Amino acid sequence: MHLLEQRGLVPSKNRNDISQYIGHYASALSAKGYTPKTVKHMVFNARHFAYWTGNDGGWDDVNRHTIEQFALHDCSCPRAKSGPLMHGTVATRRRDAAKFLRYLVGQGVIASPPQQPVLDERLAAYCHWLATARALSPRGIEEKLREVKRWYTKICGEEVTCSTEVLRSILFDQAHRSTGSIGRTMSTLRSFVRFLIAKGECSPDRLAALNVG
Repeated sequence: MHLLEQRGLVPSKNRNDISQYIGHYASALSAKGYTPKTVKHMVFNARHFAYWTGNDGGWDDVNRHTIEQFALHDCSCPRAKSGPLMHGTVATRRRDAAKFLRYLVGQGVIASPPQQPVLDERLAAYCHWLATARALSPRGIEEKLREVKRWYTKICGEEVTCSTEVLRSILFDQAHRSTGSIGRTMSTLRSFVRFLIAKGECSPDRLAALNVG
């Protein structure tokens, strides 16, 4: 029944079923001048995204991170297996899912995703460095950024950047945490210090402060 509802062959019993808006979305794309072939491809990915996300709730929590997870997922969705492989690529999944999400928000079907907080110049540059110099995925960058924000003001406070004493204090503060959490903190801390060194904001010898015996 779920697949029949997805295909629009039977009416959905769920008032929140996102798939019921697929037909309206296709019409809106056609009205904007997209060719029938392009509309077919974009609607295919929109339906795939709806199936993967789940039609019956939680769409107000869908955001950029959700879209990235969808774009990268190892697909075994029944609705997607019959689709052209070229429309299962990461780039097309990401693009078409984001467009469908914007449509749903614009129609008032779901709430607008929470706005990402504005980053200061240094943190924005760090994200760019992770993407270009380290080839990190958007999800990986978000994870690094989340960790950096825990101790960012300690390292980059007023009139001080990356002092040895502060770096050591951050390490000592991790003693109560799990091994995995400590590992993530140390990895991210080293990454951020390397970034500051590359920008000339701290001495290369600061990395030595992160060596623990």
